[in-house]
Amino acid sequence: MRKTPQETKRIAMAKQARAEALRGQQLDARIARATARRDSQGQSARQTEEEKQQQQERLRMELDERDRRKHELRRAHIDAIAQRAGDENRKVEEVAFLARLEEENKRLRTQQKLEDAQERRARLEEERRQRAIVDSASEEASERRQRLEEELRQRIAVKAGKREEAAQKLEDERKAAREAAETRAEEARLAAEAHAAREAQLAEERSQKLRRRLLEAEQRRKQYITDVRSTAVTSRGSMSGGESPGTPPTPSPSSAASTHAPGSPMRSLSDASTAQPQPPDSPSRAANRASAEAEAAIARLKSQKKRMRKLRARSDALASALAPRLAAHDACEAASLVADVAADLDKSSGPARTLERLKRHLSELRRGRMSAADEAAVELARALKYCSPKSADQLRLLHAARAGDLLRWLAETLASPALAPEKAMERAKLLRTCCSLPGNCIYLIAHNLLAPVLPALVGCLDQYNATSDTILEGDDVDEASAAAFLASEELLHELLSLFARALRPIGGAAAGSNVDGFAEPSYPDAAFMEAEVLATLQLEGLHQMESDLVSAVVAAGVVHRLHDTFVLSVKPGLPATENGAGDATPALAPIPAVVQDGLTLMEVLAVPRGPARMDHAPGKEAEGCSKVVLDAMAETAFAGLPSLLTTVLLHATPKDAKDAVATLPPNVAPAAAAVCRVLCDLSRLQQAKELFHSPDLRIELYHLLSFLLAFCTSADGSPTDVGNPKQQAMHTLRNAAVVLVGWFARLSKECQDMLVWGSGNQTPTILSRLSSLPYPYTCDPTLRAVLMPTLIAACFRHPSNVKALEANGMSARMLSQYLAEEASTEEDGGPSREPHAVLGISPPPRAPEHLTLRARFPRTLWREAGDAFSGIAMISSAAASGTTAA
Repeated sequence: MRKTPQETKRIAMAKQARAEALRGQQLDARIARATARRDSQGQSARQTEEEKQQQQERLRMELDERDRRKHELRRAHIDAIAQRAGDENRKVEEVAFLARLEEENKRLRTQQKLEDAQERRARLEEERRQRAIVDSASEEASERRQRLEEELRQRIAVKAGKREEAAQKLEDERKAAREAAETRAEEARLAAEAHAAREAQLAEERSQKLRRRLLEAEQRRKQYITDVRSTAVTSRGSMSGGESPGTPPTPSPSSAASTHAPGSPMRSLSDASTAQPQPPDSPSRAANRASAEAEAAIARLKSQKKRMRKLRARSDALASALAPRLAAHDACEAASLVADVAADLDKSSGPARTLERLKRHLSELRRGRMSAADEAAVELARALKYCSPKSADQLRLLHAARAGDLLRWLAETLASPALAPEKAMERAKLLRTCCSLPGNCIYLIAHNLLAPVLPALVGCLDQYNATSDTILEGDDVDEASAAAFLASEELLHELLSLFARALRPIGGAAAGSNVDGFAEPSYPDAAFMEAEVLATLQLEGLHQMESDLVSAVVAAGVVHRLHDTFVLSVKPGLPATENGAGDATPALAPIPAVVQDGLTLMEVLAVPRGPARMDHAPGKEAEGCSKVVLDAMAETAFAGLPSLLTTVLLHATPKDAKDAVATLPPNVAPAAAAVCRVLCDLSRLQQAKELFHSPDLRIELYHLLSFLLAFCTSADGSPTDVGNPKQQAMHTLRNAAVVLVGWFARLSKECQDMLVWGSGNQTPTILSRLSSLPYPYTCDPTLRAVLMPTLIAACFRHPSNVKALEANGMSARMLSQYLAEEASTEEDGGPSREPHAVLGISPPPRAPEHLTLRARFPRTLWREAGDAFSGIAMISSAAASGTTAA
């Protein structure tokens, strides 16, 4: 669109106005800049003027300063010139003074030289006079020395002559003495050879006598086994037609040979029971058998020595590793422990002096003075007499023996073969007393101090077995031999008791067969047996050392020698005694104390330890030291324990169990209970089942258990009356026999059959004897826990035994109810005791853990056993109802 002139003019005017405004702005800006430039130039001129004035002022001040320094320098220069002039004057004066001094010194030196020359001339003159005197004295001394030398040569010549004469005389005397000594040595050698020959002959005679006694014992045992078999076979009663559960087996030689290896004790049992009387062996056959036995004994001895060396090396290594940790837990001072005892005891003169001497000797022994050990042992034995048994004071003294290194000294000296028998007996007795403290037993095991004592124990057993028959029978025995034998027997008692106490399982009660649940009281050892310390000591190394010690005891041949001791302990020919009725009955002497100590040690050795404790899973074999013990038991026919009791019982031959009290040894009950406990502990091992399945051992145990149950049942008194020691022994024996029956019959068809051998009133079966136990065994909780697991093991998977049990007045319903109660208790975590607390009455006593069904019968088979017994009970009830209805 085209613009109009007005618009164009308006636009041009607007542009013109903007241009004028822009020019005005530019002009104002130039004016402002010019004004600013002018102002800045004026200010610069003023600054220049001020700087010029300041520069002139500075110049004036510098000129003044320069003038001042010039005057000072001039004054200093003048002073220096004056100083140098004064110094020069002083130097001249000093030089003059020095010159005067030098002249004075020269004069004095010259005078001194003159005086020295005079003194030197006088000294030389004196020396010449003295030299003349000395020369004359020297000539006189030389003459005198020559005279003395001549006299000395003469004396030496005289002495040399006398010396040669004395030497010749001494040589003649020595030659004569040598000839006499050679003569005496030859005589001594001949005497020693004669003595050695006599000793060897005596040892050979003793060895032959011991072998003859062992052979006679083996022949008696074979005869006893034959008698037992005859007695068992004649008791068949109404059963007939082949072998039945109630008939004892009659194994043939072939079956026995297939069961046991040639030469084993179990093989000899089978041969003994089935063999007919044989003619005497020819001399060649007897010599061959003796040679084979000797070679087997030598091979076993080599194997035992090799195993002993390995066990000793491993135990020493473990002891070195455990020693620092054990020392950290036993840091008590012996002196402080004895001081605590002194503070508690009566302040009389006797105990106070004894304790003071004991504290001093223990401190000296701790510092390494071994000569104080013997006195410390004497004072400790004397101090223990002042303390009450099982008291805190006795605990402190026994702990002090360990803290003062007396325990180590006792064990080390007891292992020395050069120790006198009297000293050995005293130290063994004191060491056994110290082992009453569990901490001391742990100390001995952890430091491997008991293994070196094993040779002493083995030697005592050998000596006892070799000489006991001659000494006890009194055949031409003098008083000295009898006294030596009694001392050796007492030492053997102490050593057996020592090992029995020391080998008790570490860490509390073992999984053994203490049928009454009574544990031996022990000390609350403050240093070892606290809870946190026990948690530290339950180390694999400590238990390994305990197992190694048990293995070492077995490897040393202790079990084999105890077997010989048990075999030789019962003598066949004893005088008869008159009983109250006037009949002559053979009386047996008490079982020797050594046999009882050996049984105690066998109980400790047979306790399953560590991984070898019974696992209810089938097929579990023994491990560790229990495997070693079991092998030794297999080699020695269970150490002759069943034969020991069988021999005693068959030798007594009572017509009735009530008559056994008059004919059996008075201490047969504790010994029989110990044998039962050992067999129970061994039967817990699965590998031992093969040994218990031996037909001959079953026959032997049949006779043994049947008689023991009848013997205990016929005794007067209630099973719950344990106040009388004799009743307590019978109660313990009865419980041990019942528990042994359960372990023997557990999951074994052959052993369960043995329980119903015999019939009728004349020869009741073992199962009928179990059913005829006193009434408290069915109602008292503790006694019920003894009987019921045995009946369950005897009747499990064996209907014939269940029928026999019901025929004797008991029922399968009792067994099923007991299983249900135990299962309910297991599910509830234990029997409830709250209702008794609410009612204000004491709860029933609980059965010991080792008597519970859980410990004696596999938990996995409870349901099967309960169902089977319930089914049999229902069938019996239905049959009884049908009979009643008919």
